[in-house]
Amino acid sequence: LFTVQRQSTRLWTFPLDAAAGRITGRGTPITPEDGRAEHSALSPDGRFAAVAMRRAGTARVELLLVDIDSNKSEVFAVDAISPAWSPDSRTLAYVLSRPDRPPPGEFALAARRVGGPERILRPWSGESVVLPTGWTPDGQSVLGMYLAPLHVGRSKLVFWPMSPAVPQTERIALEDPGHLVWQGSVSPNGRWLTFAAQRSDDLAQLGIYVARSGAPLSEWVRMAPDHKAAD
Repeated sequence: LFTVQRQSTRLWTFPLDAAAGRITGRGTPITPEDGRAEHSALSPDGRFAAVAMRRAGTARVELLLVDIDSNKSEVFAVDAISPAWSPDSRTLAYVLSRPDRPPPGEFALAARRVGGPERILRPWSGESVVLPTGWTPDGQSVLGMYLAPLHVGRSKLVFWPMSPAVPQTERIALEDPGHLVWQGSVSPNGRWLTFAAQRSDDLAQLGIYVARSGAPLSEWVRMAPDHKAAD
């Protein structure tokens, strides 16, 4: 005797009047109904959405590339999560996983140009991972959340170079021993980082901050301070 539950989480688009701050019409789903949309990223030019889809009945995760206007999609990568677009909307960075490996698994940082081949940026590792969430404005580095060791979950923000001519190692962008730092992005002028930070001793305390790269905790500026947990 057993029960079965089916759940669908879809990505939608809605027409928006940005000046008035209101939706002006009905929404349109752009991902399949038979799966769960778990991670998504809209290209800066607004043409494409990259979304990680988990299908029912399988551990396989497909990273779909969806054309917003035509609603056509293609499988861009397999067993891939955490998509992040380059500033020119031509390259997608993401993390590949090997789900068949024992916990905590193995991961690699990869990138692929639209219409081009996949390239491994950071080798496979079961000790650490860089989850991309943004890029520098010049497109030379990916900003990501660095977890090491994986089973502990301590996190900081790092830059990872795109060019193979640059030494392939992470460069710390922001860290604090008393905080878990997530979801970093770079301002369009490259001067600021925005990120979510969680206190290590009180995970219920989650805030959004702005700071310069390398800034100490005393220089972090908290945004949305009226909310106990802003994400």
